Amino acid sequence: MRYYKNTIQYKYGGHLYSVNGQDIGLITAVYMVEVNNQTYYLITSFGQAMSIYFGEGVQVWSIQNGRLNKNSKLFKTSSGFKNAINYFYYWDEDPLAGHLRYDKKSRIFSIPITTKDEKLTGKFMRYKFTGRYFEKVKN
Repeated sequence: MRYYKNTIQYKYGGHLYSVNGQDIGLITAVYMVEVNNQTYYLITSFGQAMSIYFGEGVQVWSIQNGRLNKNSKLFKTSSGFKNAINYFYYWDEDPLAGHLRYDKKSRIFSIPITTKDEKLTGKFMRYKFTGRYFEKVKN
């Protein structure tokens, strides 16, 4: 097992705050989108549980009333609005097959699809930012 420690810092009202972010895995990138004058932070992360078992995902955070809100829901899915999309997989021969991607220009997250036994399929589901939330793009 691997354990990752992150420290998240943010400014609000002229004060600097620090938050322990060890429950997310290794933070790999932070992207921002704005909805109705509220900035949302898209936090991508990576984790390794065993030598061949990995997890990745994206979570939506915001700062509200000076506090970090890790439960902002911007992903519209068939089962409702979610604050995160995570997936787990067993590594195969292609080192890039399992990585989620974000295209800043098109504002699309490409998230690998796995089988029920957590094998990578080589296919991706895509979520595009519509100005209000991320919605699944029809293939």
